[in-house]
Amino acid sequence: MAVCARRRPTLIIGNSTALARVQALAPVLVDDTELLLDVLPAGSMTVVPERVRTRAADLVATSQEFLQAFVWHVLGYEGTGLDAGSNAGIFTTAGAKLGEVGDMTDTSKMIDVHNSGGQTVAVNLSTTLTLNPGIYYVAFRFVIGAASNAPIMMCADSSNAAPVTTLNSVKPFGVISGLSSWPGSITPSAIETDPIKYWAAFA
Repeated sequence: MAVCARRRPTLIIGNSTALARVQALAPVLVDDTELLLDVLPAGSMTVVPERVRTRAADLVATSQEFLQAFVWHVLGYEGTGLDAGSNAGIFTTAGAKLGEVGDMTDTSKMIDVHNSGGQTVAVNLSTTLTLNPGIYYVAFRFVIGAASNAPIMMCADSSNAAPVTTLNSVKPFGVISGLSSWPGSITPSAIETDPIKYWAAFA
């Protein structure tokens, strides 16, 4: 029975009988494939059903991520909130800034939390981003003038070293020292590995 189950799709294809999702078998049935547009003469026009066009658009859309906010888990809060200059943003692996939250002074965005066990806090970006699959840096700069004016952020266990410090030359967590203001871009090579791994997510 196992042999028949493996051979049946191949036999149906050979008999030119339609079979749902048969395209998934193409890599094992043929040595190579070509795009239709690559074999048409220059200047050719193709006409495809509306269903094909909309399906192609859906595939592009589902391969992208829509980012509206950063999310942290705040276990508690002390004082009056963050000082001026606090911000958070997302950067490419080359260091280019793609988007940011904007001014996070006081508790206007990073809200005051006093619940037992804390709560997740979503902080909206100034503009919604559309991101393709890839690797990005999430960075935040919290200016705290006094130790008592700060959110208590949830983080992973910082008593042990992380299993890796780099991923394709990208450090999965760390800090950049010496910044006196929120940067317009970052220098990835300046990231220093830090044992404190703050939890963060996208929404």
